[in-house]
Amino acid sequence: MKLALVNRQVILPESGTESFQCHASTLVRLPCGTLVAAWFAGLREGSEDTAIWLSRYEHNIWTTPQRVAAREGEAHWNPVLFYPSDKLWLFYKVGSDVHVWKTWFITSSDRGFTWS
Repeated sequence: MKLALVNRQVILPESGTESFQCHASTLVRLPCGTLVAAWFAGLREGSEDTAIWLSRYEHNIWTTPQRVAAREGEAHWNPVLFYPSDKLWLFYKVGSDVHVWKTWFITSSDRGFTWS
């Protein structure tokens, strides 16, 4: 398989996020062509305000990032998007460090607009 850079765009605003750290991104293409990206972000990795964020690439633009998973007072880590058939799955870890992480998941039947 030959890969090529087709487009390059920033999902997060480049200004106003100086004290905001994010990483561990995941990306999936839905059958309709929409790209969905998720990552974890907060004041710093492992801080209690980290949450899972998500954006969709539709009509040649990334949507404004939305916080889709956040348990108050607990760090969130390493999201993984998965689309096996008719439902979008988002797996992620919650806990203060790797020794106490628990795996959580949410699902979406509408391309990531709403989650259960």
